[in-house]
Amino acid sequence: MNGVQTSRSLATKQALHGPPRYVDEKPVTSNHLDRRCAPRVVPRIVPERRIQIGPKTFLFVTALDADRALAPFAESFAARSSSSPIEIIEQLTPLYHKFAHSVFATLGNLSNGAQQFKVTVMPESQIHAELRQNARGHFTVSLNVGDQDWCDFNLELSRLQTTHGSKLEMTARPGAQQVWQQLIELRRKMAEQGVTKICLVDDHAFSCGTLERAVETLSSAGIEVEKIVTGTQVGASPALASKGIPLISSARFEHASKNDPRTILDSLDLVEARYFLLGATGGVVKLQDGSLGRVPYLLPFAEVSKKASIPENLAKEFSEKVLELNIRFFNELEQKLKIVARLEDSHPDVVTLLRSQGFAPGLSMADIACEAQQRYSEILSSGRRLSTNQNCVQRLNLPDECMFLDLNGTLIAPGESGIPGILERELINSIREVQKLGISVGLCSDSPLDPLMKLASKWGMHGPILAENGNYASSNGAEAVLLPMPVIDQVKGAIRTLAKKLNYQEREEMYAVDFCGDVSPFARTFAFGRGRKASVSCFSDSAFIEELRNLLPAKLLELSEKSELAFDFNPKAGPYGVAIIHPGNNVLCGKQRALNMLSDSGVRKLWMIGDGPADAVTGPDIESFLVGQGDAKTVPSSVTGVTQLPGVVGALEMMQEIVRRRTLP
Repeated sequence: MNGVQTSRSLATKQALHGPPRYVDEKPVTSNHLDRRCAPRVVPRIVPERRIQIGPKTFLFVTALDADRALAPFAESFAARSSSSPIEIIEQLTPLYHKFAHSVFATLGNLSNGAQQFKVTVMPESQIHAELRQNARGHFTVSLNVGDQDWCDFNLELSRLQTTHGSKLEMTARPGAQQVWQQLIELRRKMAEQGVTKICLVDDHAFSCGTLERAVETLSSAGIEVEKIVTGTQVGASPALASKGIPLISSARFEHASKNDPRTILDSLDLVEARYFLLGATGGVVKLQDGSLGRVPYLLPFAEVSKKASIPENLAKEFSEKVLELNIRFFNELEQKLKIVARLEDSHPDVVTLLRSQGFAPGLSMADIACEAQQRYSEILSSGRRLSTNQNCVQRLNLPDECMFLDLNGTLIAPGESGIPGILERELINSIREVQKLGISVGLCSDSPLDPLMKLASKWGMHGPILAENGNYASSNGAEAVLLPMPVIDQVKGAIRTLAKKLNYQEREEMYAVDFCGDVSPFARTFAFGRGRKASVSCFSDSAFIEELRNLLPAKLLELSEKSELAFDFNPKAGPYGVAIIHPGNNVLCGKQRALNMLSDSGVRKLWMIGDGPADAVTGPDIESFLVGQGDAKTVPSSVTGVTQLPGVVGALEMMQEIVRRRTLP
């Protein structure tokens, strides 16, 4: 494989793992020729050991993993010393074991009511030998980067997470080939070795979700999994059982009491000691620019209560203690080796993460731990904000580059129901031209989603749609609330109360005239806007809209003091007046907030074409173009391009300007 699996070179890996290990006096190695040329020998399956969890006990299962934790540092140190990586690891292993046992003691000393926390250190080498024995005689495909020295193929997948939120998806490991390329290479190697089925190997099976997704992915490429072998197993997998795929583990966990009301998954967690050492490795996370990094399981870098089942009320105290252990470890390392461990000595994916969080190159790892304590609130709030955005936006499967067109006032003039036919055809042609450049075009409007989707389809747009002033989004068949409005029912109730006092009757929900053509006059009536999911609009005559302007904000403040609401009152919006209520504290910030969320979630480039202040969005990878700007002096300096031409003609001119800029040599 061409992907970078760890920072270790091949020579370092061989030095760390040594010659083939032996089980039952026979070498446990790949034996392709044996499989093809000799009758297949069914290996002896090692009996599964059972590990019990006591009542009211939460078990942390871990292992001493010095070689993998220290490998990035050892290889970097070896480049500027006379020692080899393996010699450096041997020197540092006692220090690392001291660090790891201190972390384990910190875990074991956690106190959370009646629940007792315990740590068990698994005999890793013995379980690993048993795993290899159980996999003998098969073409082995491993999901564990540590098995690449003996397995036939390493499928480089990672569980992609947010730093302070939930799991996002499975992805290729940082630096690895795309998954489809790995599958092609796997099929080629299987054909070369004359095998038709594989044995899937992993070190741990916790919920079995990773194994299930791996089997599904392999199956989609026509690769059959004959059996699965793991070192430890926690949960069961009815999905794998229904496929007839046996799951064989060296060790399985169970409750000591059959009457224990908890599930096994709620009774323990698998934690790697190296995930608590700054710079060693960590969980794979998506960063603000869309790249991948690895995050240690400590606050403020990651929400440790979600990563390692540390009780939320104890997470900060635990992280502070382990950060102090990190400082002690790196200071002792410096005393022992006379080498300062710096940021660039870390695992390359951790370097990417820490640099994204503002840690300077050349900073020592001990100083990084100290600075993390000083910048705790800043790093924590930034990570939580990014994680919220990513969790919200991830399901949309957004393209890399997006151009958004405002609708009302830009493509469609106020009070009109569409675009003149000739100009509409030219709009469609321009959209096609932009999308040929790899830029997906969509709409960004205060209108509800459904009518926007119909227009986008009619005009051949392939990009996302930001509806309701950026509160609600749609892309590739998925939808997401970017900014929820939990008080929708209260807002509507307050409007109904005011309408009743003023003797206004409610009529059927409706779309704006832009989407429904003629609207019958409002004679002491009002109607809510149809299809809104994260905002409220109300259509009526100008008198009622003015009453709402004067009375509604104060009324809503009485009903819900905690919810921030933004108001937009327009007594004359074509054939009616309209009041629109959004979540947040400023209507003009809605589109900027939405595009920031898209940018934070990995969209590399964004353009916005509109006609007003709300469309003058800005950012490192965001450009805005405004139409109908008669007085250039009033245009914000952050706007990239302007035109005096209004409406769709101005939008077409700005689209051509973006095409010109994109195609410049």
